[in-house]
Amino acid sequence: MTPAVSPVGGSPDRDCLERDDRALASPSSPTRTIGLAAIRSTLPLLVSSWVAARVLTFLALAAVVQLGVAQSSHPTLNIWDADNYQRIAGQGYSAALIRFFPLFPLVIRAVRWVLPLSPPGAALLIANVAALGYAAALWLLIRSHVEPTLTGTNGIAGSAGIVASEGIAGSAVWLTVLAPTGFVLVLGYSEALFGLLAVLVFILLHRRHFAWAALFGLLAGLARPVGLLLAVPAAVEALQAWRSARFSGKAWSVLPVLAPIGGCAAYLGWVASAYGNPLLPFTDQVYGPRASFLADPLTPLHHSLVALIHGTDPVSILHLPVALLFVALLVISARRLPWSYTAFGAVMLVAALTARTLDSLERYCYSDFPLVIALALCTRRRTAILLAVGISAGLLVFYAVLTLTGHYTP
Repeated sequence: MTPAVSPVGGSPDRDCLERDDRALASPSSPTRTIGLAAIRSTLPLLVSSWVAARVLTFLALAAVVQLGVAQSSHPTLNIWDADNYQRIAGQGYSAALIRFFPLFPLVIRAVRWVLPLSPPGAALLIANVAALGYAAALWLLIRSHVEPTLTGTNGIAGSAGIVASEGIAGSAVWLTVLAPTGFVLVLGYSEALFGLLAVLVFILLHRRHFAWAALFGLLAGLARPVGLLLAVPAAVEALQAWRSARFSGKAWSVLPVLAPIGGCAAYLGWVASAYGNPLLPFTDQVYGPRASFLADPLTPLHHSLVALIHGTDPVSILHLPVALLFVALLVISARRLPWSYTAFGAVMLVAALTARTLDSLERYCYSDFPLVIALALCTRRRTAILLAVGISAGLLVFYAVLTLTGHYTP
């Protein structure tokens, strides 16, 4: 029997942990030029995955309404953080809302200046358009800059459907859009906008367009608390640029390192002037149930393990396998992806794990797109990606139902 062709070359049994030292040795990233024909050919992938996520989310909403088990008497997609962003856009900040960074509410206001939409309508429009852009940018990043670093990546020969010529890029798009918490890309959350900005930063860093990378990094620093972490992969790429004798604009490479920190610092400066303490957005996260920096990650993991053994908290049981999965994916990333991806994946994972509880862990992990790319590397066979996407889609509906019934905090 002739073995199937792996999208990263070699036999289909090639270990996804195998390092490609030739790719990692180069101080600059290999680049593949993507033509208009290739971009047009991927539109069915982008649109079908985008539509599928929304169909599944609305099915979950319809199910909880039909069964009468919704958290509120008027179930809506504008729940949890989505409602908080809309309140900021409509009424401004209060002390209880400063943990939410300002870019998304500002964009909501800007859209409402142009279109006659309510805050919920504007938030949903922005989130869903950004989700499509996020998927497109992720596909372009992988096809242009990730797959060329992997030996012989030319798609999966002889396959069809969601794993056609897109190869790893197509798999990563499906695994991102139909992630177990992919419904947050449908709700009025800032995840899609931040994901789009972060991927654009990576694309521009690879292409050595450091000024543009700095601009999008600045916006990312204003979008989410983890936006400043983009300084880490930017520093890795800057170091590679300085090591390259062929690159002349080395001083510009410092800008993307400083910009995400600057965006975050701008918001923290406003918080200091308004509330007297610039660190309130982060200390609020430490004492609340959400992610924070430099908190103890062992306590929530221990609580999840105890819940797993005793069956005392069904939702908490879900967090431990996700945490273990993404730690394993970080190892795969370290061995298979460029160093800037692993660096960003690592600091994002640390931010996700350092919380008083592991509420929202799944959302934070699946926002860590380098590790989702690593997951795509491990689903190279057609049957593997079909199985992975099928399971992920089922979990999307499951988590959406838990969210809409108030049993899970996304």
